[in-house]
Amino acid sequence: MGWVLSVVNLWERTCSCREFQILTIPGSYAIAAVIKEGVRVDTLLGVSHTVPNLRFAYADMIMPVLDMATLAPSPSDVGGGKLAPPFVRMPPGRPRKRRLFSRGEIRITTRRRCTRCRSLGHNRATCRGPVQGP
Repeated sequence: MGWVLSVVNLWERTCSCREFQILTIPGSYAIAAVIKEGVRVDTLLGVSHTVPNLRFAYADMIMPVLDMATLAPSPSDVGGGKLAPPFVRMPPGRPRKRRLFSRGEIRITTRRRCTRCRSLGHNRATCRGPVQGP
């Protein structure tokens, strides 16, 4: 993985990746620069993302749609406004018995212990060692 250099100007709220300008919230490069400078991240949010503006946006009552039948379907609707389930094809072969682990997840392995000789790495059916007493 190579390094990507990005120019961040905290005073003008700009970044060369343009994420800061488009979203009006600091992107990953801007957050790294803010932490390095010791500035609080929430001071660089755009005005539209502040709590008073969000409260103002949802202050008025939002009226529900009364009758869906009276609305004309848009041309982008498939099947007259009815959404079909996604097409899922089962892969060939038998399903896995063990699941695939996610990145960062630790796989816990247990070692087999023979009940006959009490050593690790095999079981009673494949044991060739001497029998241990109780």
